[in-house]
Amino acid sequence: MLARTFRLWATNFLALSVLGALIHSPAIAAWTLIAVIGGHDPERRNIFSSVANLLGLILNLILEGAVTYSVFGQIRGSPVPVGVALRIGLSRANAVLGAILLVGLVMLPACVCLIVPGLILATWYWVAVPVAVIESPGSRAALTRSKELTQGDRWPVFACMSYLGMMRLAGFAVIVAGVRAAGGPAVFERVTGSRGASMQLTPGAKGVVELLTIPLLTLGVIGATVAYHDLRFGKEGTTA
Repeated sequence: MLARTFRLWATNFLALSVLGALIHSPAIAAWTLIAVIGGHDPERRNIFSSVANLLGLILNLILEGAVTYSVFGQIRGSPVPVGVALRIGLSRANAVLGAILLVGLVMLPACVCLIVPGLILATWYWVAVPVAVIESPGSRAALTRSKELTQGDRWPVFACMSYLGMMRLAGFAVIVAGVRAAGGPAVFERVTGSRGASMQLTPGAKGVVELLTIPLLTLGVIGATVAYHDLRFGKEGTTA
């Protein structure tokens, strides 16, 4: 799964990066706008930043749906046009949101108690989003279906999920460090809150980071989609 995930990621790197940049363009534009006209009022900047963050999360749902559908089609030998991928991403955003929220609600108590139960649940539900996008069974049914598909293969699923998660975290850290190194002190601003003052990336730098991390987002989505395809084919002999 890992080998095929990285091969698909490398093969489609440019296309998926462009697709991700297109989907995330409103959020990137929002960060740019905050950087230009945000002013020096901390309260107003915080409100604008919260809106931009929320917009980015919503666009991530669309991106996950579009990339999942596009990659799944390619694996099956049926390439998906960009326009179709965008349409599916938009139409499946609610299903993706429902699946992610349910997974989060299920995992939260386990993670609060112990890390191990949280990792077990994360493994069970790793392919819930591909199920929601491809099969559209409903949010609760997507979690049940994911648990059924991963049954009997959870150690390799856990290994792939963990490896890709660490790769994404490492990549994000490298990108943030690179932006800081390239921009120097100019990419930081002093933010004063209820807990005191801290140094954070400026809105412009956050927009750059959001753009550069798009390929990392697609990597995780590709991994889950490949796992979903392989698990479904292995258990059912078909992905039709």
